[in-house]
Amino acid sequence: MHCFVCYNHVMDHGQLITGKTYKGICQDLAIDGSGIVRTDGKVVFVKDLLPGEEAEIKITGEKKNIFYGEIVELTKASPERTVPGCPYYGICGGCSISHASYEMQLDFKEKHINDCLSRIAGTDAKVQGRIFDNSRQYGYRNKISLPARMIDGATRLCMTSAGGGKPVPIKACLLVDDKMNHLISKVQEWIDIERIKGYDPLRHKGLLRRVVIRKAQGRYLINFILNSDRIIGQEFLKELFEDTDYLSGITWSVNRTKRDDSIVEMTYTLCGEPTLSETYNGILVDISSESFSQVNKEIAEKMYAKAVELASSSDKDKVLDLYCGTGSITLQLARHCEDVIGVEVVDSAVKDAKRNAKRNGIHNATFICSPVEKLIDDNRFSDIDVIVLDPPRKGCDSKTIDSIKAISPDRIVYISCNPSTLARDIKTLGDSYEIREVHMCDMFSQTMHVETVCCLYHQKKEFISVPYEPKDVK
Repeated sequence: MHCFVCYNHVMDHGQLITGKTYKGICQDLAIDGSGIVRTDGKVVFVKDLLPGEEAEIKITGEKKNIFYGEIVELTKASPERTVPGCPYYGICGGCSISHASYEMQLDFKEKHINDCLSRIAGTDAKVQGRIFDNSRQYGYRNKISLPARMIDGATRLCMTSAGGGKPVPIKACLLVDDKMNHLISKVQEWIDIERIKGYDPLRHKGLLRRVVIRKAQGRYLINFILNSDRIIGQEFLKELFEDTDYLSGITWSVNRTKRDDSIVEMTYTLCGEPTLSETYNGILVDISSESFSQVNKEIAEKMYAKAVELASSSDKDKVLDLYCGTGSITLQLARHCEDVIGVEVVDSAVKDAKRNAKRNGIHNATFICSPVEKLIDDNRFSDIDVIVLDPPRKGCDSKTIDSIKAISPDRIVYISCNPSTLARDIKTLGDSYEIREVHMCDMFSQTMHVETVCCLYHQKKEFISVPYEPKDVK
């Protein structure tokens, strides 16, 4: 495991001036992948600098006594430095740490989780296990979402810049496989032939807002998010569907608002099927164009298995699964407990979850469509033994945490994509719960993002656990 070492002498000048160049030694990595250099109480964030590296650094800006810099010359490189293979690296915001070895990436993510648990939650709990796939550092994503923007008078499929906000035209992405990249090129060809206008978010003009391509079990689905209820160039798209044996369907969704692209009025099917099917540990689930699903199926499957293992104590347990989505975890939990209730705010996801339960022959799972914070204080949850929660990046609101404390389950299994809000929520839960296990899941290789699964036990309750036995669907 790599150590992130503190150096006593890190810059050769105490006074930093924008535009000037200084020598510095990188001490650590920031959450955005920048190297951290400290001097005389000042902090400099340096793009692409790794811990232990020495460089001549040009100060490019300053805000509230925090400085930003760029490498002029790397005078001592880390043995963990690698050469990114992506032509858009450093411009596109998709990847941020591909210049570090995969082992260093894992080490940093573990350190970030541990630091948050210590600094924010005030606990000495640390990561005990890693879930990762060394063979799938690239090509692992089963979904890509590309805004369509006007660049120099032409519509281009884009990612968002590393600095945020600016569109970066791309032709392919290394985080998805060759078939998905082929579909990206064919969609761009359709845009060029039909002269499709990309969306301008400032003027609220242009037809094509975004293109979303998904993959499940070797099948692919294209969804166009439009600023209209009509799609043009249908013949080209129908030919693409007929000529591409792995393309399951083409759909388009309507969003004529000025709000986020994920908000749609209606989704139509142009050809093929509007959904894909995926399996997670023997559970078959349908995924529609609007459904949430983890972008790394292999890691998600292992993460779900770990969450179910941590949640499973007795086949008499009553389990509450918050932010349940289409029921990927809920239906796995159903095989190890008496009853499980899934709560999700997205109506289409709840409908998918109910269909998935029926499809898998599961009868002890109930799904409720409601914001978690509005429903969780209902008296129907007074006999809950275990709560599983997988909230968005912002974590749980205070009302949800208060309701969880009032329910007072024996165990809480918390799945998080943001170590900071995970640690905040653990601290808010108070002294009644003790962290027993923490597992890091590398769902997003080459990026700074990381998933965490942790299990908290109620310290004032005694209960008998039974050995966990994985069960397959027959």
